[in-house]
Amino acid sequence: MAPPLWIFAGYYWLSLFTRGVYLPGIPISLNQAFFLAFFAAAARWLFSGRAGCAAAARMPDGGRRASVSAPIVRQWTFVLAAGLGAYYVVSALAGESPEMGARAAKTAATLPALALALAALCDSPSRMRMAAWGIVGPSLLQTAVALAEAALRRDFFGGQTDFHGPFFRVNGVAPNAIVFAQQCLFAAPLALWLATASEGALPRRSAFFSSMILFGVSLLTFNRQTIAMAPALALLAAWLFGGRLGRTMLLAGAVGGAALFPVAAPALLARMRTLKNLDTDWSYHWRKDNFLNAMQVAKAYPWFGCGLGSYGAVWWPVRSLDTFFLQYAWMWEKQEPDMSYARMAAEMGVVGLSVNLAFFALAIAALWRARHRARRRGLEEWRDFASALLALWALFLLSCATQDALLYIRTWLLFGFTARAVAASRGERPADA
Repeated sequence: MAPPLWIFAGYYWLSLFTRGVYLPGIPISLNQAFFLAFFAAAARWLFSGRAGCAAAARMPDGGRRASVSAPIVRQWTFVLAAGLGAYYVVSALAGESPEMGARAAKTAATLPALALALAALCDSPSRMRMAAWGIVGPSLLQTAVALAEAALRRDFFGGQTDFHGPFFRVNGVAPNAIVFAQQCLFAAPLALWLATASEGALPRRSAFFSSMILFGVSLLTFNRQTIAMAPALALLAAWLFGGRLGRTMLLAGAVGGAALFPVAAPALLARMRTLKNLDTDWSYHWRKDNFLNAMQVAKAYPWFGCGLGSYGAVWWPVRSLDTFFLQYAWMWEKQEPDMSYARMAAEMGVVGLSVNLAFFALAIAALWRARHRARRRGLEEWRDFASALLALWALFLLSCATQDALLYIRTWLLFGFTARAVAASRGERPADA
């Protein structure tokens, strides 16, 4: 296995479980150290010619399959993703706040570079599986933390559990419950792909069971959007994968839902009933006010926005005077856009919003065609991988309306993996066994 993929797994684990931990005598954080180590190993691996060559992968029936991936850097999807990252950097550096823009530019340069380098490394199904496990594994560890949190909060071990009492929201080690739910839902379709692409019954069953855990634990966050999005994402994935896996997902969902309904339904319904009382929900007012303020910034900087990352420096003078918090409560002067679409409009203007939406549309169209191309050519692993990515694109587009996800590692992994799937669908046919 490629050493850079092991380092990536460590980096992803750190990105979930730590927030800039520094060791004595070391001027960089552990996340930054793993990031640099990944690039050093990836550069050595790529320049040595070990990536991008025709590497054989053993099939479950004992046959051999040649690498099915074409050179990724020749694919326009890869070029567009790299260009979008460069556009983010330019927008940040040309923004209204040099200090805030420099921080955003650093993130906008490093995350695309890591994701696209990882996509370039994963030129065979075996390497792609390892990268996927590098995401699913840490996500499962975080669900274990969340389940322990749920058990302790409900006094499960003390024998006083009241499942029909008030709900509470778990968040594992994530900053909040919404981020935790998104991390679980991002890993779940990749686990489903591993359930089809892994070699051997045990890895496949483990991957499928992992996906069900990730879907189920995401509901323990009791986010209203997650309660709606998780079942929809599971149904979409079942339709995209189809076949035996799709039927198994539907059966497992029906059986699991019936078994857990008496336990989970009261709390889930209690959470959804809060939709009738949004006027008293401070989180709703916060998001609404944040959107109104972002639109004011978009009006003040209509074409190119205030610059990626510079929202916090410009929103207060142009803020909306018709917000709940300004009229009835104290408003924090330090704010960031809370929704990706609003952030695109405010920080990158009409031009930046159009660039982003055009990239999203082109990438999804290319991925859809790649899925059909892989199916026609008999590339089952890459066809199913494209199916998982299409489900993740649906999750991403929906989550952009509820949270800011532009500069998250999982967003750029989605972009990089999309470029890999498109390149793989144009590669060599599998060799006959």
